Amino acid sequence: IHVEYYQEGEISEGCLLFNKPTHYNNGNYTLIAKNPLGTANQTINGHFLKEPFPVDEVSPTPPITVT
Repeated sequence: IHVEYYQEGEISEGCLLFNKPTHYNNGNYTLIAKNPLGTANQTINGHFLKEPFPVDEVSPTPPITVT
């Protein structure tokens, strides 16, 4: 994860860069901005990739019973 900030006069900008994001990076990300006038925040859900093998996936091999 790499964070960059840019300052131009009184205006600041920033970005959050992920190097080769995977499903491990999925989740909520919150930006919090504070200044003398107050605080603002916003949360987003970042979804980059599905998990490779979901747990609830049906097995390709049916159960075998021996009698």
